[in-house]
Amino acid sequence: MSKRRKNILVLAAGGIALVIVVSVIGAIHIALAPVFTLVLYAGLVAVTVVYVYILMETAAAARQQAEASVKMAEETKEQRYDTVRPVIDIQRDLGEQIREGLAAQSEEFSYGLWCTLRNIGVGPAIDVYSYVRIDSERQLWPFGTLPIGEPTLKKRLSLEHTGDRMVLVAYYKDVYGRDFGSRREVTLDQERSGWKIGPLEIEVRKIAKEEPTKMIKEAKKAGLSSFIFVGCLIIGLGVGIGFNLMPEALIIGIGVGLVAMGIARYKTGKW
Repeated sequence: MSKRRKNILVLAAGGIALVIVVSVIGAIHIALAPVFTLVLYAGLVAVTVVYVYILMETAAAARQQAEASVKMAEETKEQRYDTVRPVIDIQRDLGEQIREGLAAQSEEFSYGLWCTLRNIGVGPAIDVYSYVRIDSERQLWPFGTLPIGEPTLKKRLSLEHTGDRMVLVAYYKDVYGRDFGSRREVTLDQERSGWKIGPLEIEVRKIAKEEPTKMIKEAKKAGLSSFIFVGCLIIGLGVGIGFNLMPEALIIGIGVGLVAMGIARYKTGKW
């Protein structure tokens, strides 16, 4: 327990003791009862304020702890994902490079390049697909699931035009359903009269947005019933002072607060 919190608890205990002493003195000296009543109300208000402050501090600490735990869980989850993450490499077929180099100077170059896909990652690639050229038409071609280290059959992959770039692409998922994309930029090599394949680029295409974790939700619910009780207590105190209905209004406020605490506990499962 921190020193600051100890001081707050000492002040709260002192306030409660003061309320008790003032109540006893007011009961003995009837003539001074109005003065002692005001002091009693002030003491009750002070104790309530301290109680609310402690509740707010406790709720904030619970939220911080929950957020830290969630962050640690997210890091652990990412590490778990990385242990089975597939990586599809787009590898050019060496036997077709000479013919493709000659075709690079003609209209045929826009159709595609002969390539194979190989899984060089540490987990299986699921629902692998790309776009191929068949009879000068661009078609989606599913390759299925690629185990680690396995290549596909040689296919003429279609070149995609993104702005002023031409790229070879392949799409796939990991075992957790996350979508990935592999791509290599393709440029015309004027010196060698052929195609130059750029480095492999990997992108995470889509990750489903997750709802807030149960831990965060539970942390937000903590302390709600206590705030409800304090609110009912303050309302009862205010009504009692304003309409000279003390201590009846205060007792009613406490009773309503306890009932409301029970309802909040039933609904949220937290005090």
